[in-house]
Amino acid sequence: MSKKQMGKSSYDREDALKKEFNDFLKEWSKKKGTLTEKMTLDNLVLLKSALRNVHNRATLETAKLFVKRLVKLLQTKFEQSQDDILKDVLATPPNANGYDIEYKDKQIAFVAEIKCNLPINNGDTFGANQIKGIRKDLECLRSGKSKSRLGLKGETALDGYYRFLGVYNDKEGRARKAMESLCKTIKDKYGSVEFLKKEHTMKDLNKSKKTIWIVMLGND
Repeated sequence: MSKKQMGKSSYDREDALKKEFNDFLKEWSKKKGTLTEKMTLDNLVLLKSALRNVHNRATLETAKLFVKRLVKLLQTKFEQSQDDILKDVLATPPNANGYDIEYKDKQIAFVAEIKCNLPINNGDTFGANQIKGIRKDLECLRSGKSKSRLGLKGETALDGYYRFLGVYNDKEGRARKAMESLCKTIKDKYGSVEFLKKEHTMKDLNKSKKTIWIVMLGND
C-alpha cells in the first residue's frame, strides 16, 4: 500500500461480508421445516456459500490482528497510522489479486499472506489441501507474485520487503503445533523460515529481509 492507494474505493470488506451473511440468514429463515428437512440440494449450495463467507470473515479478522501486531513491533517506522493500514485491508475484496496485505512507504515495505485454518480431525496436523495452500503462500513470499498489486513479480522484486505469513492460532494451540511440524519438513525449500517471537525486535527482522516470518495470531 502507498499513499496513492489510500481512498481509492468506498468498498469495505467487513461491511460487505456482514451484509452477505445477513442476507443468507434472512433467506435461510424463510425456509420451512426442521434443519434436516432444509437440507435440499439448493439449500446446501446456499449454505456452502455462507460458510465461504464465514471463512472470509475469519481471515479478515486474522488480518486485522496481524496489522495490530506488526504496527506494535514497527510502530516508529510507518508513515501511515494503524487505522489507515487497516482501511486498506478493508478496501481489498476477498480473493483479490496479489498478497493479502501489501504495504510500501519511504521507510518500510512488507508483504503478508494470512491463513485461518484449523488442523483436520480435531488433531494437530494440517490436511493435504491446507498444506498445499501454505506451500503456495511460502513460495510467493520467497519468489514474488505475478499479480501483486505493487508489481512484485519475480524474486528480486521483493528485495527490501519484510515477508510474513500470519496464521490464526486456536486456544488449544493445535494450529501452532501443526505449523511447527510442517516447517520442520518444508522450510529448507523456501529459504529461511522462522517463527516471530514476542522478544523479537527490528534488529532481528533486519538480519535478513529474505527471511519469511511466521506470525501466530489470536491465542499466542
